[in-house]
Amino acid sequence: MNRFDRNDPKGLFHRFVVYPLARAANEQASLEREISVPYRELPKVDNLKKLVTSPFDQRLWKYSTFTRENVLGLLQTQAIAAIGKSLLVDGARTLRSL
Repeated sequence: MNRFDRNDPKGLFHRFVVYPLARAANEQASLEREISVPYRELPKVDNLKKLVTSPFDQRLWKYSTFTRENVLGLLQTQAIAAIGKSLLVDGARTLRSL
């Protein structure tokens, strides 16, 4: 990759591609360390197939059952969507600050 900048560490390719990727990799490792402690303290979920009351309107929800597994899937989907939005906002903010 140095050929794009001709070994210039302050070149455009390094500033806009290499350094942000390295920063992101380091940030990911630090976030994993930070989150692993509270994650280990979470209680284990027993019996994922146990039925729970559906958080959705029964007239609109076409399935008759809603399990703990469905609740976890719903939470994960919403968390991924929220993380994606925050990454887009942070990325746009970073680009504006350059």
